Amino acid sequence: MDVASTLLGSIIVSICIFPFVAVQVGSKKKKKHVLNTLTQIAQNRQCQISTVEQCGDYAIGLDEVNQMAFFVKKNDEVALENEVDLKHVVECYAHTQSKTIRSGQDKKEIITQVELSFKHKTHEKKLADFILYSENFNAQLGNEYPMAQKWAKILNNHLS
Repeated sequence: MDVASTLLGSIIVSICIFPFVAVQVGSKKKKKHVLNTLTQIAQNRQCQISTVEQCGDYAIGLDEVNQMAFFVKKNDEVALENEVDLKHVVECYAHTQSKTIRSGQDKKEIITQVELSFKHKTHEKKLADFILYSENFNAQLGNEYPMAQKWAKILNNHLS
């Protein structure tokens, strides 16, 4: 009887734990895929990522030697891949877009997009923004804005 109870208890615990393990394994595979994609984009441009940071479904990388910044965002709804040649950039900054929602007397400002934006030296060319968060393909805003601010400082330190 004790062996049967132990076996039954072990099976029930395994069934309860399995979904958490499966989610964790899937999350690690997605992160690895995002980093591999970022590395591949850099290699296609004969660059080597020297600084990289990943958060959730996106990664930002920097090749300090060639002054190139790379960005990849992949989730179920969107796949974004961008690169910016920092030799043509005057400034990098964190930028948000927002909308105002009114509810009776109250007004709330809701962030709809967080991006890392780049100013071109000649202002003639629009450079690709790195869209870290958009309400169109992210469920909830996390730490994207602090990440954008952090990377704006990092990239600004590498501008010529």
